[in-house]
Amino acid sequence: MRSDNNKFQKSRNAEYKKYTIARLKQLKYIDYELIDQKDREAADAEHKDEIGQAEQNEGNDQNDEQHENLLQELRDAKIEISQDIFEKCLTKLDED
Repeated sequence: MRSDNNKFQKSRNAEYKKYTIARLKQLKYIDYELIDQKDREAADAEHKDEIGQAEQNEGNDQNDEQHENLLQELRDAKIEISQDIFEKCLTKLDED
C-alpha cells in the first residue's frame, strides 16, 4: 500500500511513523525508507512513556509462564472455562 493511500498515516500525520518505529523494534523500513539509528532513538525518546506502559500492560495480562501453565492444566482437566469465572460473572452482572 502506498503511503499516500494510508488512512492511518493521514489520521496521525507524522506521529504514526515515530510511534510505529518505537513500538516495532525489529522494523527496518517504513514507507519505503530505511529507518536509521537517529530516527529510532528520536522515536524511542518521544514515545518512551507510552511504550513502557504498553509493555507493562502486556506483562500484566500474560503473567508469564505461571498463567500459561494454569491454563494448560485447566485445558487438560477439560475445565478451562472456569478460568476467571468469578470475574466473568461479576462483569456480566454489571452489564445487566
